[in-house]
Amino acid sequence: MNSSLQALSPRFAHFASDGQPHCIGILGGTFDPIHIGHLNIAQRALVEAHLDGVLFVPAFVSPFKTPGDATALEEGAARLHARQRLEMCKLATHHNPLFDVCSYEVDHACISYTVDTLAALHEYFGCSVRFVLILGSDAAAQLSAWKNPAALAQYATVLVFDRVDDCAPYREHDAVRDAARDAACNGEPCGEYDAARDGEPCGERDAARDVVSDGKRDGDYLERDRECDAALTTQAYNLHDAAPDATNDAARNTPQGAAHATSLADTLDALSAQYGFTFQRVPSLRVSISSRVVRQQLQFGSARYLVPDNVYDYICEQGLYGISHNELSYVPSAQPAPNTQSVPAAQPTSVAYPTQPGQSAPFSLTENSDYALSDEFFFRAQQLLEKRVSPHRFTHCCSVARYSAHLAKLYHYPEKEARIAGLLHDWDKAYTNDDIRARALAFKTRIDGEVLDFLPALLHGPTGACALEADFPFLDGRILRAIERHTAGHEQMSDLDCIVYVADALEEGRSYPGIEDLRALPGTVSLQELFFETYKHVLLYLVQRNAQLHPRTVCVWNWYVRQRSKGELS
Repeated sequence: MNSSLQALSPRFAHFASDGQPHCIGILGGTFDPIHIGHLNIAQRALVEAHLDGVLFVPAFVSPFKTPGDATALEEGAARLHARQRLEMCKLATHHNPLFDVCSYEVDHACISYTVDTLAALHEYFGCSVRFVLILGSDAAAQLSAWKNPAALAQYATVLVFDRVDDCAPYREHDAVRDAARDAACNGEPCGEYDAARDGEPCGERDAARDVVSDGKRDGDYLERDRECDAALTTQAYNLHDAAPDATNDAARNTPQGAAHATSLADTLDALSAQYGFTFQRVPSLRVSISSRVVRQQLQFGSARYLVPDNVYDYICEQGLYGISHNELSYVPSAQPAPNTQSVPAAQPTSVAYPTQPGQSAPFSLTENSDYALSDEFFFRAQQLLEKRVSPHRFTHCCSVARYSAHLAKLYHYPEKEARIAGLLHDWDKAYTNDDIRARALAFKTRIDGEVLDFLPALLHGPTGACALEADFPFLDGRILRAIERHTAGHEQMSDLDCIVYVADALEEGRSYPGIEDLRALPGTVSLQELFFETYKHVLLYLVQRNAQLHPRTVCVWNWYVRQRSKGELS
């Protein structure tokens, strides 16, 4: 046994000596930096391939650097950055006993090839351990360009994550779908209404896709940046092992989509015939995250929640990737004890407000529950929100804030609490469907797999509540709960829950059949009855449109019907 390998996989070292059959997944790449997409694809691989563990293998340096990358080849800089990437991988996998990190390529500090790494691991673990190489379809299709593909095929089978949104036909299909949604549903009310009408912005999604066609790296290095930072990371990462989007199934059924799938199948068949590869293909959801996008966010915006918390802390401590001053200027503090004050370090007066969804507020303030209801916080929150969402969405949020305060006054509820909840209810609304899925997974939000797959537009309530709790821990739990519940409702809605839900549906910017009848109800019926009538209108609209319902919608409806029949909607 090669003694230099004995410490490479502390968690799986016993596989080399227990004499039992084991199967280890190999996930290679630069991991520059590692992010939640990498972790989710590894989790999916565990389930799909029945693995005993996944070994992350950070590369030292690419064997195909362009002249523009020459400075990265300086020995000192390359060694330091490789060690930093290795450390981030260890931090990211620390809490999962089925993940481990192999330092072989970083330790050798030279050009490494997957076939050499697998040969060394095979020597270490012995014949009782099988390896499964985890690849995206782009990388798998290029295996003939890798070093010694015939030997590679003998060392490992290949788990291929199909790309379900990697070509123009899919984007064209999405554009047609979104245009039809907007034309059919323009101007309708709230929550699940909005889920039916919201199109999916393509800018950030397409920017992530463009990483795939970078064109600067080829040959064996396809198994590095392009493999993990593009081919894999622009796929779906599904921690809950859910099925692909129905829209993607439709796209796959187009002539162009079918041709793409056929072409990949033919390529893999040819590789099997020529080199002896064994492939297993796995469908993917769409969650567009790449290391390049994370690096860009760190420089110009915020990458919070795109990488594990401990990795994010390490990036801040080391000052990696030219992390922006705004990103360093505010770190959420712990929840202060009642009637106590915690004052973060003073911030520079020149700090600009964040301009991207997910950025935190550059606050220098006394954080407590009283401040959360102050006019100062409300106006600062307005300024931050205006930078996060579209002008139309910002106008809507301000209108919901006003209507929430109006309803609170009618029903004798604290107006300022209702006002701030109404303002912040769409805090996460600007995210694309792909990104909101990733955000929900990053927050470890308890969500139904059906919502994650088919109703991602409804995730902005739960993720918005999580983000606000992290960034502004002085916000009252009642406010956060109302934001979480404003999309699909809940059994036993609190007064504030009802206020925000109804205000979202009835604010002055809304215009749809029946809205004036609903607007005539406040003050004439109980708040719970007002919510019930509004919820009924939403449900009827969705049924008439043959729209898919949130899994909880029927439960909420049935609960309120029972309460109403007992005369308990007071």
